[in-house]
Amino acid sequence: MIAKTCSDETPLLDALDCEVAELSLLLPAWQVGALEEAAEAEGITVGQLLRRVVQRTLTQRSLHEPGYYYG
Repeated sequence: MIAKTCSDETPLLDALDCEVAELSLLLPAWQVGALEEAAEAEGITVGQLLRRVVQRTLTQRSLHEPGYYYG
């Protein structure tokens, strides 16, 4: 699902230009719990935590050779 417009109810996200995609993840319950704990410790939501992880991964990837994952 891709949303191409922003509404007044959409929170401002600096890194997004109001074109977003919804991803579904299948994770074991223990990983979901661990993500919730990590996000809470940072004072952010799980969604914000996952966006941060994706951004860091993509930034690292752009610094290294294409096709090699430095996760």
